[in-house]
Amino acid sequence: MVGSYKTLIHADEPIPWIVFKEGFRSTHIPDGLMELKRKEFLNLKQGDMPFMDFLNRFNYLARYAHEEITTEARKVKLYRDRLNLETDYALSAHEIYSMKSLVDKALRVESSEKKVMEEQKRKWLQEFSQGLNTQHCVCNDRRFNGITATVIKLAHKVGQ
Repeated sequence: MVGSYKTLIHADEPIPWIVFKEGFRSTHIPDGLMELKRKEFLNLKQGDMPFMDFLNRFNYLARYAHEEITTEARKVKLYRDRLNLETDYALSAHEIYSMKSLVDKALRVESSEKKVMEEQKRKWLQEFSQGLNTQHCVCNDRRFNGITATVIKLAHKVGQ
């Protein structure tokens, strides 16, 4: 058995964090798991994940790919490269050098996107319900079918 940290470091010396971290990893985390998580990190994309979920996943997996993230600028670049198209587009005109700045701007973008989507949904429902008011007499027509009824019920549910 390889000696413990007690045999490597004198009792009166503090254990440097890097020594503890590397010793802990080599003892308790298999190399295969480290490699799997590193690959998962390298393949990570935001997709339709909410921004904060993506940030948490990115930070969690980044622990397994510490050699990929050597500087703050590298971390920002890796993060930006994995953002969904909408967020990436909204941030494309900004020069961002820190994760703090990136997170702040991305959260603002996501909040704005939600507001836009809610407004579009509200307008669609309003237009749809106005169309229903002008076409309610079609219900007695033979052309009215179950599919139309289902769409009308769904629109009313969504609007509530």
